[in-house]
Amino acid sequence: MIRILLLLPVLLLIIDFALSNQVPVQLTLWPTGVTTELPLSVAVLGIGALCFVAGAAVTWGGRIAATARARLAERNLALVQAKPVPTPATAAGVAPRGNTGLLPARMTGTNVAVR
Repeated sequence: MIRILLLLPVLLLIIDFALSNQVPVQLTLWPTGVTTELPLSVAVLGIGALCFVAGAAVTWGGRIAATARARLAERNLALVQAKPVPTPATAAGVAPRGNTGLLPARMTGTNVAVR
């Protein structure tokens, strides 16, 4: 609903511009010599629409690349999280000792060195 309320004044300005500028202008495409005669409002709004589409295409192309990189990063993260990480003690074949009572959550903010 808010989008419609914000878009309404812009649409009214475009309609007012189109109705106020009905003077025909001659447009020529330079290298080819193609000439056409259009109302000024159609020429200006048409050029604006072409520029809008071109900008959207450039943005869309950049978004495709960014989305592909994000999907690749998510796949890599899922692969890394799926693998169990061996601790140094279990990797060397040594059984871990009993519970020392020192949990990482309890040790935050302390200067205790665990050996």
